[in-house]
Amino acid sequence: MILDLQGSVYLTTNAAGAFLTKLLTEERSEGELTDALIAEYRIDRETAERDVDAFVAQLKDQDLLA
Repeated sequence: MILDLQGSVYLTTNAAGAFLTKLLTEERSEGELTDALIAEYRIDRETAERDVDAFVAQLKDQDLLA
């Protein structure tokens, strides 16, 4: 779960989103996020890249990520 303090809105995530959120407490590239997702969930690179791209885009759309 992610809290948007400005809008007082909670955003829920699945397990992979929660995993990525924890990683984003430090600055990381999308490549690093993709590699971490592959290692954690043993998924193929194409799926991991698609998931990371969608997650990062959603955070940016909500102004939660610069």
